[in-house]
Amino acid sequence: MLMILILGACVEPYDPPLDNTDVNYLVVDGFLNVTEGTANVRLTRTRPVKSSEPVRPEQAAFVRIEDDNGLFHTLYETSAGFYNGTVVNASTETSYRLAIFTDDGRQYTSDFIQVLKNPPIDSVTWSITNEGVELAVNTHDPVGLARHFRWEYVETYEYHSNYTSNYMFDGSGNVVQRPADLQARICWKTNISTDIIVASTKHLNNAIISKFGLHLIPFGSLKLTVEYSLLVQQQALTDEAYDYWLNLEKSTEHLGGLFDPLPAEVPGNIHGLSHPNEKVIGFFSGSEVSESRMFLKRLDLPENIRSLFKNPPCLLDTILNEDLPFVSPFTILVDAIYPIMGPGGPIGYTTSESRCIDCTVQGGTKEKPSFWE
Repeated sequence: MLMILILGACVEPYDPPLDNTDVNYLVVDGFLNVTEGTANVRLTRTRPVKSSEPVRPEQAAFVRIEDDNGLFHTLYETSAGFYNGTVVNASTETSYRLAIFTDDGRQYTSDFIQVLKNPPIDSVTWSITNEGVELAVNTHDPVGLARHFRWEYVETYEYHSNYTSNYMFDGSGNVVQRPADLQARICWKTNISTDIIVASTKHLNNAIISKFGLHLIPFGSLKLTVEYSLLVQQQALTDEAYDYWLNLEKSTEHLGGLFDPLPAEVPGNIHGLSHPNEKVIGFFSGSEVSESRMFLKRLDLPENIRSLFKNPPCLLDTILNEDLPFVSPFTILVDAIYPIMGPGGPIGYTTSESRCIDCTVQGGTKEKPSFWE
């Protein structure tokens, strides 16, 4: 025990002497969605390792998709560093490549890529684990052409505040009843996945993915206090695309432990034409995209699990009428307090933390999604 304590006390953080120069490499993330006939490309620049600055977008570039028939499809910058456009008559029978012309006169291009057919998603399921509710995907390719897969998801969930605000301060400092359209008790929040999620059936006899974990909703999360929805999007990957995303996942999401892989350069399929020796980071790929949406209500969970998903407790406080002139007009009121005996108006009002009354404080919106059940 003494030796263990001594060894534990000797662990100190090590800050290696890294080269902090600004290499300014171009970073490319491009995808052609053949199902919708759309292409999305994000262009950014690298930054020094120890820099705390936000990612720098590559703006004012000319970006296009070229096919092996000699046709060009121009993408337009919709926001800083994001380029989007339509690829007319996109097909898995055609090969495509990405061409980039930056504002400083440099040219870049990807290899021509094979666009794969993508099987449908069989189902998105959920199960109870020791840590929470795990969401998983099931898919298969009966002809065995698609062997590598990548998934992205969009989660949306409904949640309620602990209390409803029935009163409010008007512009003159008086307390009035709050109109129903100004109440903020029910909200929906949407998050887009940022993890790299890939899997392969290359070493299996059949191209079957069964109960592959996509996302975990931990116990205590606000996401399952009412209702939850997950939209899963599936892509089929070529061998080169799968190797790229798998290596990128290992290099970015599994670092820090003693036995984790060391950071390494992840080769992509983008090349510099103006300066052939210039390093370019990123990958351009394409595929059909299949989607599946699932809904999960709190009441669908086993009864002994439901109590593990609930709002954090909130306390009510009291503001008497004589204290109202000294209260901030931005204070959110809940209900009126009436005297126990006899008639008369309110003698005060209750209030609580903003997060307990106004659901938008936790990042959601009061607008109900069009797809909500």
